Amino acid sequence: MHLKCTLGALAITLVAACETQKPLPVATLAYSPTQICTPTPDLSEPIPLTSETPTGQIIAQTIVNQETKCLSSDDGPDTPYKLFAIPQATNTASINAGTMLDHIVVPVTVSTLDANGEVVRSYSMNDMVRRGSTQSVLLRPVDEEAYILIQVDPSLIGDAYQIALNSTDFTSDYSYFGKTYAKVYFADPVSPES
Repeated sequence: MHLKCTLGALAITLVAACETQKPLPVATLAYSPTQICTPTPDLSEPIPLTSETPTGQIIAQTIVNQETKCLSSDDGPDTPYKLFAIPQATNTASINAGTMLDHIVVPVTVSTLDANGEVVRSYSMNDMVRRGSTQSVLLRPVDEEAYILIQVDPSLIGDAYQIALNSTDFTSDYSYFGKTYAKVYFADPVSPES
């Protein structure tokens, strides 16, 4: 009887172990937008980096997928992008922006834009630093910067990258779809009680 119970418990454990292992997501190596791409970013609806409750930081995480707005190019493929509004508060200390590191990673360029959508500064994946579960740039906004543009870098799509997540090393391909983010740090935030 004891042997049957032990074998039964072992079988349940093995089945449970098999059920918890999910296959890794597959990189998206082609992009077919579901809307018309434009040559310049749409400045009318940026993702806000503000909060009704003053805090020391604000983060906006976004998903890049088939429905994401896109930029057209005369000499390359259409590319998805996310646009964030830089807070105009005088206490904006710094901004951290880039891609989230997960089983799927979207390679990006991060640019700051002025109020007319002209590029002020631009950073490639080579300029970015790994910070925990992100690959990003850390910058101090200057007066003329109004937006952060995070755009997929099609030149890296399909290239292999190696990453360690949760103490596991794995190799995957850069993907058109994945997660991006922007995070604002405020100097001397006003406390909610004031």
